[in-house]
Formats: sequence, C-alpha cells, structure tokens
Amino acid sequence: MASSSPENDVLLTVAEACEIVKLSKPFLYDMINSGELSCLEIGKRKQKRIWRSDLEKIGTRRGNTE
Repeated sequence: MASSSPENDVLLTVAEACEIVKLSKPFLYDMINSGELSCLEIGKRKQKRIWRSDLEKIGTRRGNTE
C-alpha cells in the first residue's frame, strides 16, 4: 500500500513518524493496518516506512499544525 511520492520526499521509520506527529507507535500501526496511513514494507521482516508527505496529510486531517 504505497503512495506516489514527490522526488524530494523522505521515508521515515515508525519511531521517527511518532516523534513528528506526537502519536504513539500502537496508534500509528493501527492507522497503517486500517488503511488510513499508507506505508512501504522493507525487507524480509517487512519493516514499515512512511512517506513524510503522507504523515503531513494525517497531521492536517487531525488538526495537528506541526
């Protein structure tokens, strides 16, 4: 479930994303699992990576101005 990304976009780990939007890891994983937040799965362990632009979209929808 990946979204298209601008050339200057950055991939973030879930931990980095949590710090930016001030949300917990379980909450972000719930958003990913529900399809509200898209991500890339990297490697055999399917580690999640989130596009910063997608993270900014959820911040806007939830009223987070950071």
